[in-house]
Amino acid sequence: MKKAPTQKSELIRLFKKGLWISQVKCFDLTGSTRLSAYVFILKKEGYDFDKREKLLTTRYGNRCSITEYRFKKK
Repeated sequence: MKKAPTQKSELIRLFKKGLWISQVKCFDLTGSTRLSAYVFILKKEGYDFDKREKLLTTRYGNRCSITEYRFKKK
């Protein structure tokens, strides 16, 4: 029987594709709401990340920023 992927292994697979992943995208793709925790764990395991902030407007017209991560390109 094949083992189901974990949220962590799924995030690694997506990061290896070069995707920028935000908290919302992480939830949509893996069901996890713990992106920053996984980034912290993966950094401790030796993975390097690029990080960028994106400015958005909420549905109420307020400005906010989100952070997106991806594996550093070598």
